[in-house]
Amino acid sequence: MLWGCTVKEAQARINAREYAEWVAFYRLEPWGTEAMDILFAAFTLRVVSALAKGKSTMDDFLVFFGDEAGKSGGKITDPEAQKRYLAKRFGGI
Repeated sequence: MLWGCTVKEAQARINAREYAEWVAFYRLEPWGTEAMDILFAAFTLRVVSALAKGKSTMDDFLVFFGDEAGKSGGKITDPEAQKRYLAKRFGGI
């Protein structure tokens, strides 16, 4: 219920063209957990870059968009897989 309605209700509200426009907009400007992941990764990269030497990239801090998520279109959607990924990413915490 992303839009606060069922799929049938959403289909009654917008046509396929408008839906395609929303999809295109989302790809340019993601919202929700994806946007928060990107914002926190950017923040963490700045902090790490200021405090430590090394060559980190934002990809090093993207929780649900890392290399391991490539098979699922860039996201780890399974909660157990998310837990394993986070534990591995943050040293088993």
